[in-house]
Amino acid sequence: MPESPYDRAPIRATLGWLQQLPPGVVPHELRQGYPRIANRLARLWDTPAACREYLDSLVLDRRGGRRGFAREVLQEIRALREHYWQQYPPEKTRDVWDDVREGQRPLARRGRR
Repeated sequence: MPESPYDRAPIRATLGWLQQLPPGVVPHELRQGYPRIANRLARLWDTPAACREYLDSLVLDRRGGRRGFAREVLQEIRALREHYWQQYPPEKTRDVWDDVREGQRPLARRGRR
């Protein structure tokens, strides 16, 4: 796929997103070396499930054979990821054991006697 202008430099929305981040979390090396990734992070930032998945994909090689990032870039991604998880903690999903802990009968058995 041919490179687009979006891949070569941070867009205006990305620059605004970077200004909103705490100083210790701003990914300067990522922005300079991988503007396409910075642009995508800025676009996904307000979509917790998608952003968490994307941040995870940057630090976990699920496809195999990736070169990886320079140490400084990886540290920035990890700092962003940690900051994101603090800002947007994943919603806890309920399971049958939640009902047991709360002293209720499991949902599947409610109503039966």
